[in-house]
Amino acid sequence: MNARRFIVVSTVGIIAAFNAVSAQAATLKLSPLFADHMVVQRDRSIRVWGQAAPGASVEVKFSTAHGEVKANQDGAWEATLEKLPAGGPYDLQVKSASETTEIHDILVGDVWLCSGQSNMQMTLKESLGGPVAAQASGTLKNVRIATVGRKASDKPETTCEIRWRAPSPETSGDFSAVGYYFVAALRVDKSLENVPIGVIDSSFGGSMCEAWIPQDALTGFDPSVLRLSLFGTKPSGYYNAMIAPLTRNPIKGAVWYQGEGNTGQPRHYPSLLTALILSWRERFATPELPFIVIQLPDWVFSSDGYSWAWLRGAQASVAKQVPHTSLAVGIETTDGYNLHPKEKTELGRRAALCALRDV
Repeated sequence: MNARRFIVVSTVGIIAAFNAVSAQAATLKLSPLFADHMVVQRDRSIRVWGQAAPGASVEVKFSTAHGEVKANQDGAWEATLEKLPAGGPYDLQVKSASETTEIHDILVGDVWLCSGQSNMQMTLKESLGGPVAAQASGTLKNVRIATVGRKASDKPETTCEIRWRAPSPETSGDFSAVGYYFVAALRVDKSLENVPIGVIDSSFGGSMCEAWIPQDALTGFDPSVLRLSLFGTKPSGYYNAMIAPLTRNPIKGAVWYQGEGNTGQPRHYPSLLTALILSWRERFATPELPFIVIQLPDWVFSSDGYSWAWLRGAQASVAKQVPHTSLAVGIETTDGYNLHPKEKTELGRRAALCALRDV
C-alpha cells in the first residue's frame, strides 16, 4: 500500500516538474514586428529584439551579420547587427539555450513608409484600373508590401499588427493604391533593379495631421488648435499605435498623403506638418529622413468655407522651407468632383519621381 502510494505521488511530482521546466524553457520570443517576407533597410544597422529568460544569452544570426547579447532582468533583449548591402532572401535565426526561433524570406533593401488619411488608405482594387493592376502585380520582383493594423492609443506602443506579403492577385488588391503605384514606378527604374523594396501602409481615413504627431511635439501648440480625428481619436493617437512601434528599425523615407481633414484651418497646417516631419526624423534617428508630401488634388468645393488651394499652398510652403522634403503636385490628376478620387496611378508615379530625383 505504501509502495503504491509512493509511486503515484512520485509520478505526479515528476510530471509537475517536467511541466514547470517546459514552461520556463519556452521563453524565447521575437518581437511580432519580425515576420516572414519582411524587408529591412540596407546600409543601416539592423536592430533585432524580443524576450528570453532573464539573464539568458541570446545569439542572433542574419546572413553574414551576427550578434550575442544577454537578456536583462525582465527578459528583454536587443541585438544590433552590422549593416548589410541590398540582397536576400535570407533567414533570421535566434538561439537561446535549447530554444531556436526563425523567420524566413527576408530581403535587405529600401523600406518606404506611406501614411496619411483616406486617400492613402484607398485600396488598389478601389482605384481606377486597380483590379487589372492587382492581377499583374505578381510580376513585381523583390517587392514586399505590408499594412499596419488600424487603431489608436493613448500612449506610445512597442508593437503593432503588421503582415508582410509579396505582391500577388490575392494580396495586392487590399493594399494602398498610392503605395502600390509608388513602388511599381520605383521597381522599373534601372538604378534600383537590384535593390529590393518594401512599402508599409500605415494610414487611417478621417485622421487629422495632429493625430500622427508625438505628444511632446505638440506641447507648443495652443490646445484650441488641435482637433479630434474621425471616431473621436485624440491628437497623437495614431502616432502612438501605428508609427511609434515602427521607429526602432530605420526606413529609407516617408510618403505623406493627408490634409483633407485640416482644410478648415489651413493657417495652422504648416506648423503641424513641420512638427510631424521633424518628430518622425527624431524618432527614426534619421535627421535627414526624406519626406515626400503628396499635395491635395483638385476639389471644386470648399471645406468649412476654405478652398483646398489654401491647404495646397500650406503643403507647398513646408516642402520649400523644410530641408529634404519634396512635393508631389496633386492638381490635374482628377476631375475635382470626388473627395476620394480613384485616379491614383499618377499620384503614385509623381511621388516616385520625387524619390528618384531627391533620394
